[in-house]
Amino acid sequence: MSNLALLAVAALVAYLIGTIPVGAAWVRRLTGVQARDLNPHLLGVENVLRLTGLPAALGSFALDVLKGALPVALAASWGVGTGAVAAAAVYVG
Repeated sequence: MSNLALLAVAALVAYLIGTIPVGAAWVRRLTGVQARDLNPHLLGVENVLRLTGLPAALGSFALDVLKGALPVALAASWGVGTGAVAAAAVYVG
């Protein structure tokens, strides 16, 4: 596979992983409350902290870190430059 194709695949996979709203899913799993119904724009750790407390917010933070680190580590293993592209794409996602 060419370098350009690897960059495109890394960017696409990282972007898609970055779009997963782990904070909203975490709140729904712990409380049954749809975080999007309360505030559709704050689905991250801060909203989890406000809705469920510190232990759940720390769990959401850990999931967010993994969500960002996994595609970057995977893409970095593919070759030079793909890790940086994946980091940018997961941030945008």
